[in-house]
Amino acid sequence: MRLENFMKFSNGKKRPKENGNNPVYGGNGVLGYTNFYNAEKNNIIIGRVGAYCGCVYKCDSKCWISDNAILGKVNKKYESE
Repeated sequence: MRLENFMKFSNGKKRPKENGNNPVYGGNGVLGYTNFYNAEKNNIIIGRVGAYCGCVYKCDSKCWISDNAILGKVNKKYESE
């Protein structure tokens, strides 16, 4: 099976300035925390810039994916709780 059939990939967005409880993921892992989120659960985050470019992180909760990372979202058909 091709990876594109299993997951959908999308770019992150500019980091919010407001602080909060949801982790903000960038190219090198967690950058800080915010009240906003752009990814809900079962997130695969891939760093796309910086010293740890290509590193993969998993976040099971709501989080913000910055523009220095890529979100990999498993298709619901293959998602397990």
